[in-house]
Amino acid sequence: MTPQFTTIKIPDNKSKNSNWAGILKKYLYHWPLFLVGFAFSFTCLYFYLKKVVPVYEVKASLLIQDEKKIPNQSAPLREIDQINPAKLIENEIEIFKSKQLIDRVVSDLHLATDYHLIQDGKPKNIYSESPFKLILLNASGNYENAQVQIRTGDATTFYVKMPSGEYRGFKYGTKLHNGFGTWQLMPTNKLGQYHNAEIQVTVNDPDKLALMYQKTIGISLPNKLSTTLVLSVNDDNAQRGKDILNSLILNYNLLASSVKNRQTKNTLDFLDQRIASLVIELNAAEKGIERYKSSQGLTDIAAGSKINLENNQFNDIQLNETNVQLSVIEGIERYLRSNGSSSASLPTSFGIKDERLSNLIEKLTELTLLREKQLATTPEHNPAFEPINRQITSTKAAIADNVVTIKSTLLNTKNKLESIRSNFSSSIRNIPVQERELISIKRQQATKENLYTYLLQKREEMSVSYASGFADERVVDSAYIASAKNGFKTFAIAVALLMAFALPAIFIFIRDLIKNRIATPQEIKENLELNMISELPYEHLSQSGTLPKLANGMISEQLRALRIRMYQLHNYKERGRVTLVTSTISGEGKSFVSSNLAMTLTNAGRKTIVVELDLRRPQLAKIFGINPDRPGISDYLNGHASFEQIVQLSDTQPEVEVIGAGSPAELPSELLETSTLAELIEDLKFKYDDIILDSPPVKLVPDAIILGRIADVTLYVLRQGVTRKSELEFVKELVAQNHFKSVNFVFNGVKNNKYGYGYTYDKNYYGQSKPRSLSSTIHDFVDRF
Repeated sequence: MTPQFTTIKIPDNKSKNSNWAGILKKYLYHWPLFLVGFAFSFTCLYFYLKKVVPVYEVKASLLIQDEKKIPNQSAPLREIDQINPAKLIENEIEIFKSKQLIDRVVSDLHLATDYHLIQDGKPKNIYSESPFKLILLNASGNYENAQVQIRTGDATTFYVKMPSGEYRGFKYGTKLHNGFGTWQLMPTNKLGQYHNAEIQVTVNDPDKLALMYQKTIGISLPNKLSTTLVLSVNDDNAQRGKDILNSLILNYNLLASSVKNRQTKNTLDFLDQRIASLVIELNAAEKGIERYKSSQGLTDIAAGSKINLENNQFNDIQLNETNVQLSVIEGIERYLRSNGSSSASLPTSFGIKDERLSNLIEKLTELTLLREKQLATTPEHNPAFEPINRQITSTKAAIADNVVTIKSTLLNTKNKLESIRSNFSSSIRNIPVQERELISIKRQQATKENLYTYLLQKREEMSVSYASGFADERVVDSAYIASAKNGFKTFAIAVALLMAFALPAIFIFIRDLIKNRIATPQEIKENLELNMISELPYEHLSQSGTLPKLANGMISEQLRALRIRMYQLHNYKERGRVTLVTSTISGEGKSFVSSNLAMTLTNAGRKTIVVELDLRRPQLAKIFGINPDRPGISDYLNGHASFEQIVQLSDTQPEVEVIGAGSPAELPSELLETSTLAELIEDLKFKYDDIILDSPPVKLVPDAIILGRIADVTLYVLRQGVTRKSELEFVKELVAQNHFKSVNFVFNGVKNNKYGYGYTYDKNYYGQSKPRSLSSTIHDFVDRF
């Protein structure tokens, strides 16, 4: 005969790996739920991918001259570059995202009107391929439900879907009117490609559309040191996305060129005025020299005065430059005091070497020009002017503060230069009066001549730049498609895959949380701190609920182990052992444990009798196949039947003797409290090795507590997935009150894989495997949900 073995592997429940393995095992048990989750998620994915329109990512890049990141220029070069000032890249980003610039793009590209070709009930954007263009002649401002459905006809006719659902024909160019205004359709060169095509035209609010693009157009820097701006936009029409970015760059360059030309023109006007006055002054100085030499008869200047003259001339050049800067500063002060707001009266920073002041004046010029452009379309008292008015005011305040400092510095410089000139003048006093006067006249003439030459040179440089009219920015990459049109599918598939796992897992977690049932023996041990003598694995049985006599499954092996432990529980007593089997509520398997424990004891050659003491809901008659109409324990206790009449042999397990419940009792608790029951149990101790008492649930009726007095050992059944965790406190208090003797817990209906814990049994206990029945397989499959 093949040796019999029982393999019980006890894992370390404190191990993290075991915990994770248990959790994984728990969720894998419900694999049909995950199968449903996969089917649901990927069905949704299929319909989503069928309906969703692919989105294209379009990018472009532009090189900007950032004053914080360009190399330092020498003072002469920076002075010359008055019309090509460096820019702050942060300011340029704000200009790119300004509503004014995006309004131009929306207007230039007619983005407010969308065209969708209806094919198989799915709209397709035909932005650049539309057979006609809708021209809005007079907008009403009401853009709610601003849609028109049009069907193409021949080369001269189109059809409009009326509210009644009928189509009405019109000629191209006909003026029509509806809720969003007066409009007309004009054919394009694509008209011949469409025959009886259904096209839905949507007219959007241009202002809302511009605000939307303000948010969706992305502007970024590749890295911190770069001065290249990367523009990006997502659009379901790739060509439209490219046109938007290219138009945005074009309008930005046009705006920059306009500001640059306006500033250059103001400077040229100033230079023309100054040069004209210098020509008059220079002619007067030259004629003065001529008259003085003629009147005094002078032909040459003494060699001794040449050095003083040159030094004095150099000093005067510096003094004149200082005076020029002071005159510019005074002009700025006059502008600030006059509170001017027109671009025609804007001050110039020409001749000023202070870089901060030049940048502030340039910023003031740009803000003033921007304000004038908005004035062309918006009333002056519109709240939209508040941000730009605040910027102009703060810029003027910064200029005023800067002017005070620069003017103070220039006045100090002027005083020093005049002091030096006074020193030179005193050194020339020894020169003859005629020569000194001639030197003075020539010095004035030379000063004006140098200034005239300098201003003339600057004017020519600015004239060349003004004539060119080119923007300073350079397009690195025109708009191009940066990502594949199907790239969004990867994300959608990833989400579907995640949901396929997440939805069933969340459902299982929440369901277990709501049920709040005992899942592991650790929960029992932590709460009750009492002995658990057996864990009975779940097994789908026949309708009788008892195992075959020589069953070799896992549960049979555990029942045999429980039978062996009964010797220890009864202090190795051989005969007359009384064991009470009870539970907290019905459905925990106390009758199952009673019947199968009795059968296991009988198989071991022990004379065993099972007494049905659950008089309210008896189950043993069904389990053992005995006649429920025959007299039972209630009849015996009432004195209506003898002992021989109430003892029956099981039809399913002939070796087991059973005492059924008998006739229904009106007062079961009072009946069980009679001394007759105790006397019967004492008689049974002499006749049988084991007496198994199947009692009612403890929490429902007090019968089990009454029976606890006559039993030597109590087997308290708790069932996995049935017993609530909240009931453990009740059990703990019940045991503490000593109503039962030698309480031991049996954990019934254990499904290791379902709850991901505990013992793993070797299913081939006897080297034999038994094929599962169809009903067992179906029951197991349904339970996995």
